[in-house]
Amino acid sequence: MKLSVPVILAAVSTSGVALADWVDAGNMQEGRGIHGAVVLAGDQVFAVGGLGNAGALISTALFNPATRSWSSGGSLTTARLAAALTLLPSGDALEVGGTAALGNPLDSVEAYSFASGAWRDAGTLTIARTQTTATTLANGKVLVAGGLATVPLATCALYDPSTGAWSVAGPFSAVRYGHTATLLADGRVLAAGGSSPFGILSSAELYDPVANLWTSAGSMSAPRVGHTATLLPSGRVLVTGGATGVTDLATAETYDPATNTWQSVASMAVARTTHVAGLLPSGRVLVAGGALGPGVGTASSEIYDPASGTWADAGFMALARSSATASSLQTGVLVVGGLSGVSYTPNAELYEESGFTSDAGSDAGASDAGPGADAGGAGPDAGADAGASAGPDAGHARDAGSDAGGVGVATPGSCGCGAADGAAASLALAALAGWRKRRESLPRYKPCDS
Repeated sequence: MKLSVPVILAAVSTSGVALADWVDAGNMQEGRGIHGAVVLAGDQVFAVGGLGNAGALISTALFNPATRSWSSGGSLTTARLAAALTLLPSGDALEVGGTAALGNPLDSVEAYSFASGAWRDAGTLTIARTQTTATTLANGKVLVAGGLATVPLATCALYDPSTGAWSVAGPFSAVRYGHTATLLADGRVLAAGGSSPFGILSSAELYDPVANLWTSAGSMSAPRVGHTATLLPSGRVLVTGGATGVTDLATAETYDPATNTWQSVASMAVARTTHVAGLLPSGRVLVAGGALGPGVGTASSEIYDPASGTWADAGFMALARSSATASSLQTGVLVVGGLSGVSYTPNAELYEESGFTSDAGSDAGASDAGPGADAGGAGPDAGADAGASAGPDAGHARDAGSDAGGVGVATPGSCGCGAADGAAASLALAALAGWRKRRESLPRYKPCDS
C-alpha cells in the first residue's frame, strides 16, 4: 500500500535562499537499506539490492522524476547488501562484492545494461569483500578499495571495462572498511576514516591513478565511521558526523587537496551517524536522517553553506531513517529507503530547492570554513560509501566516490528504464559526459535576483 506522506516545509535560510520543501517521492516495491543508488540523465534514479525486511535483496527499483513513481528493474543474479555501486563509461552499472544472504562476503561482480534491462557476470574479485568502495576514474577504470573479508583488507583492485579484466591496484597503507571514497576534481581519490582491527580510523589516504599508489592525506580531527563525504564546488571535500566507537559526532570538517590539509568547520545541530548527504543545486550540502544512538533514528535535516561556513535547519522528513541513500538531482536531493523504526521503508522523499541559477564564475574563492573554524585541522592518527549511502554517496550521487548512507559509494549513473530500449544507453552516456563536464568546470552557484 502506498504511504501517504505529508509535505513538510523546511526553514528559510537567512542568506536569502528560496524556500525548499520535503515532498513525497513515492514507494519502491519493497523496503530496502544498506543499498546503492545511482543517477542518470533526466534525474532517473536506480536503487540496487540492499537489506530488506526478509533479508538480502536481488531486486532493483527505478525512479521516474516526472511522475515521482517507482518501477521494478532487472534483478541481480545474487542477493547482496553493503555492496559498492558505480557507473561505467558505457553507461552500464557495476555492482561489486557485498554481503550475501547467508552473511558471507562476496567475490562476484555484476554489470547491468540499461539497454537490455539485464545483469551479466563481470568477473570475480581476487578476494571477496564487503563494505568496500568502487570509484570510476577519469580513465574509465574502476578502483575498488579496501573492505572486509574474513579479515579487514588493505588490498585494492582495478577493473577495466574495455577488457573485462581485473588487476591489482596499489594497497592502502593500513586496512580499512566502511570508509568513504571521493573522486577529486584532479582525478585522485580521497579515502577517509572507516574501521580497522585497532578501532575507528581518523586517517585518510590519496590514490594517484597515474602512479597507482596511495599516499597519506593526513588525519581528520576525530576517528569516523558511518560518516559522509561530499565534494564541494570549490574542490574541497566536506566530511560530516559519523561515530568514533564511543560517541556519535556532530562535528564536520573539510579536506583541501591543494594543501593536503584538514580544517574543522562549524558543527551540525545534531550528532548523527549512518546519515546521508547530497549536494544541492545551490552548491550547499543537505545532511539528513541518520541514527542518534542504538535503535534511535532521526527525521531531521540541515544544510551547510560553504560560502558562510554555517548550518541552517532544513526541516524534517516524514520518516526517520538511517542507512538510506542520497542522490543529487537537478532540483534537489532524493533520499531513498533506509531503516525507519524497526523495518526498512520503501519510501523516498525529495528535498526540492528552487530559486537558483548556476554561475561557474561566481565566488570561486569562497571559504568552506565557518567563522572561528580551527585552521589547524586534525592531529595525527593512531577513509559511506556508505553511502553511504552511503555513502554508501556517499556525498552526492553525481560525484563518484561519495558515501551514501555510510556504505559503499554514491556515483553518477542510473536509469529509469528496465526494458530493452536503445535510448537508455544514450541517456547513460549523456549522463557520464555531463558528470565529467561538471567536474571540469566546478561551477559555483548564486541565488536568483528575484
